[in-house]
Amino acid sequence: RDDLVGLVSLVCHCGPPSWSKPYFKVDPFNGGGSSGDGPFRGDIVTAIPGGGSVPDYLAIYVDNQGFHFTQLIHDDYFKAIKMLFNNGLYVSCAKLLMSCIDSMAYVEFGDVKGNFERWLEEYSDLSRCGITPAELWEFRNSLLHMTNLNSPKVRRGETSGIIPFIGGVQHLPSIHPSLPKPSNLYILLQEIGSAICRWGESYNHDKDKLLKFIERYDETISDSRMAVFSLNSPSESYQHR
Repeated sequence: RDDLVGLVSLVCHCGPPSWSKPYFKVDPFNGGGSSGDGPFRGDIVTAIPGGGSVPDYLAIYVDNQGFHFTQLIHDDYFKAIKMLFNNGLYVSCAKLLMSCIDSMAYVEFGDVKGNFERWLEEYSDLSRCGITPAELWEFRNSLLHMTNLNSPKVRRGETSGIIPFIGGVQHLPSIHPSLPKPSNLYILLQEIGSAICRWGESYNHDKDKLLKFIERYDETISDSRMAVFSLNSPSESYQHR
């Protein structure tokens, strides 16, 4: 019953699409339970007398039905992505989506060159969006670093730029040969959501990957996982997040 984005419906827009519909439909992650050797990183803080506690995401997202993989990714990334999209903050939404892909690529392949494109090639089908992993990588670079659409490769004409649009059609014709190609942001969100579910399914088929996932995901920070600690001493009642 893990659903990456099924908890919130897409609001109606002033233009197409003018109907409400579930944001995406994704397949559940049906994997077995999660287990790992070695301490959770937050144990260091939790073990300090009176120091406080850091929640272990495995304790939250693992139960007798297994590891609720897509629910974890939803809570850490897509919850905020949906809020931005549904409130018309499309540039910020696209930025967070690119950052999400960065994180998934790091967890899968480590901090290595080309992991962003490799993750997309492995788990996504960007042909639905009319773009390639290489083009999305350049879009990511210009958007996150400069909040524009012109990475150095795009400026040199080595890669086509991308301009996201919102609407009821899957594709728009190119506005002008010198301008970035249009790509539907909503469909891109759908495809990345589906890619994350395919990625989750890969853990069903290769359980050894799960230990590396735990090791790298332990390093992530999240709005939903706050450490609570005492400011002065164990006797103080003041707690901070």
